[in-house]
Parts: sequence; structure tokens; C-alpha cells
Amino acid sequence: MDSVNYWGPLRPSESLADIRCQVASHYSSGPCPPDARMAQGLWPFVKQRPNTLYIGLLPSCPGHFNIEYFAHDRRLVIHCHFAYPYVSIPTGASGVVAYRVTELIEVPTDPIGPGSLQVVEDDRIEHLIGDQTTETELGTATIT
Repeated sequence: MDSVNYWGPLRPSESLADIRCQVASHYSSGPCPPDARMAQGLWPFVKQRPNTLYIGLLPSCPGHFNIEYFAHDRRLVIHCHFAYPYVSIPTGASGVVAYRVTELIEVPTDPIGPGSLQVVEDDRIEHLIGDQTTETELGTATIT
């Protein structure tokens, strides 16, 4: 598989092969290629590790985030935060945009323990006057 820049949601999973298969299923309706082949183009430097949950952050998360686990309702919240002007004036060259992709993060599951886990991305935009927050459920994972 050639290098792929994927933009879209992924269900959290303890299986890196499952994550790669989710991406492949967006491009083909057939069975997933072997994981060794998919690994060449999808996160080639990430290796399957025990007690790890793989989560695809939506492109709305700019890379500044923290993770919070709520044991009482088995909920993992990824708080993505960035500052943005309340009013912006477009600048720069016409037609030039940054291409955002889904980023893969690894979360250790030892402190979480086995069971069902709800994973949520909380996008926070900080404005001078008031903040904006949007929560998106990324999915429910089963921790073994």
C-alpha cells in the first residue's frame, strides 16, 4: 500500500491492524490487505504494543491536547485546545491551505483496566470573549 494521508473518523481499538483496516475500508469494499502491507503506508513506525489503545484524533484537533480519564463512568476525554481570533481577516495567498490528516495516538490501558470505555474528543477554541467547545464521540472500545 502506498503512503496514505487519511482524513476521517476511526473507532478506537487495541488492535493496530484494526485501525489500519478501518482506513483501508474507506478506499475499498473488499477484504483488508495483510497488515504488513498496510503498515508500509499507514503509520509505518507505529508497532503493536500490549495494553495500548490506538485512537485516531480528528483533524479538528491541532496537536495541543491532554487526556482525562473518568473512572466513575469509564469515559476517556481528549481535550484539544487552541486559541483562535473571534474575528479573523483572511490573509495569505489565494488557494493555499494546510492539509490536515487524522493523527494516531497511543494511550496506555494499564491504569484503565478491562471493560467498555467511551472515548470522546472535546475541541475547545479559546476566544478573547467566550470559548467554544464541541464534543465528538469517537467510539466505544473494549479494553481486554
